[in-house]
Amino acid sequence: MGVLSHFAARLRRYWLRGPRPAAGGPPRHLRRADTGTTTSKAGRELNGETLIQRYIRALGEQDWDTLTELYDEDAVFYTPLKWGVKGVPFMVQFCKAVHQGFPGVRVALHDEFSNADGTRTAFRFSMHWHNTGPFLGHEPTGERGSSIEAHTVRVRAGRITEQVVAVGSLHLPYIELVRWGMEFPRDLVDPAPEIMSSPQGGGTHG
Repeated sequence: MGVLSHFAARLRRYWLRGPRPAAGGPPRHLRRADTGTTTSKAGRELNGETLIQRYIRALGEQDWDTLTELYDEDAVFYTPLKWGVKGVPFMVQFCKAVHQGFPGVRVALHDEFSNADGTRTAFRFSMHWHNTGPFLGHEPTGERGSSIEAHTVRVRAGRITEQVVAVGSLHLPYIELVRWGMEFPRDLVDPAPEIMSSPQGGGTHG
């Protein structure tokens, strides 16, 4: 019983204190918090900023050269308005159109996460906009608001090869689809294979 009691006491101290840091490492409470960044070649930081942070900065500052450099030349884009479009020029022209239609638009990164080797990243950001200019041939509405978007990207050799865009709020889509009557893709097929589905063999799609 003496041995068991000693072991139980050590185990209790371990759980209360937490595991010891690796040799030479800082105490647990002084370690840098996990920010979702990676030190791999695929998603390494540049000047203290992650690939996604550079994307957000370039997008907000209209730095088209930097934005272009972040993408593979054959990158494919899946957006609510255009699905499976290939080539960086499409993305740059669309971003320019956003700034034309919403002068002074501000973007803010709120969350980002990368897998262990930095080849897949997810992030969420907000856009604060005021529609005072024409957007893709549509007259301004004068409306203002904030929108949330969530993106997932695939990265190879430090550049984005695929970007899937999802909207998390409806104000701006309402303007695009109802006020402007913009066309949008239907019956979409996700670019990635299914991980699982439920119910098996069910649903409206084969």
